[in-house]
Amino acid sequence: MASIIAEDVESDAFQYEKGNISSTQTFDKIFLTINKAKTKAQKLSNCVGFCVESDKKPKEDKEYLCHFKEGDVNVVEHGKWHTYVCPPKDDVGTVALKSGLNVPAGAGG
Repeated sequence: MASIIAEDVESDAFQYEKGNISSTQTFDKIFLTINKAKTKAQKLSNCVGFCVESDKKPKEDKEYLCHFKEGDVNVVEHGKWHTYVCPPKDDVGTVALKSGLNVPAGAGG
């Protein structure tokens, strides 16, 4: 398992789901494009994803009021909500990706 810095993760690593994570789990709200929201979510160690309200599936380059979430990921289909779930993070909050690369012990930190 290799860890990389969050901004190097492609935005398609997020899982899209129709629905919303509970509003009680919102810790921040800000107007951003979907792509910028993905970058922000990856940098926040406690963030499990974000939700936006839109009549149709959100466009990557349009701004929406993004509701950043923490806690358990339980997406409930509700109204016009759309959720983007962060890729899994390791213990220090960086995104963890599966890799076929084998690095010998002591090499590369």
